[in-house]
Amino acid sequence: PDGTPIGKEVRGGKGSVSTPLSYHATDGATFTHNHPRGDGMLGGTFSPADLRNFAIGGNTTCRATAKEGTYSISKGKNFDKAGFNSYVAKANDDFRTLQREAHSKIQKSYNDGKISYEQAKLQQGKAFNTALVNLHNAYLNGQKQYGYTYTLEKRK
Repeated sequence: PDGTPIGKEVRGGKGSVSTPLSYHATDGATFTHNHPRGDGMLGGTFSPADLRNFAIGGNTTCRATAKEGTYSISKGKNFDKAGFNSYVAKANDDFRTLQREAHSKIQKSYNDGKISYEQAKLQQGKAFNTALVNLHNAYLNGQKQYGYTYTLEKRK
């Protein structure tokens, strides 16, 4: 809570980083990390693992920096951990469904020779970004019901 780091830098693989559970256990602390991603892709909001750790841990706030800005989520006094976890699971199921449907449609267009590989790759990136925006909006929509605040401070 006083700005003192509670852990050291942790590096991970191409798709994720595992952080020690102790990093999420400090009552009242803020856990900050980054979401790098390739060209044309949003860094994106919190992953299911990020939010699971946020819900069960002692941290009051979780932040994730991305190229589009900094996402932040904080527990309120009436934080509903069980309801929040269910809500996040449903939002991420919807995210994955949207991704699968878009991928299938784009793959079919590519297989049928209607679009090039480069066009398919570009469309996949756009579909992923759209799904991330939908996930972001779902997290915005759950704030009052589950007792948290969620923001994106956009980069200028």
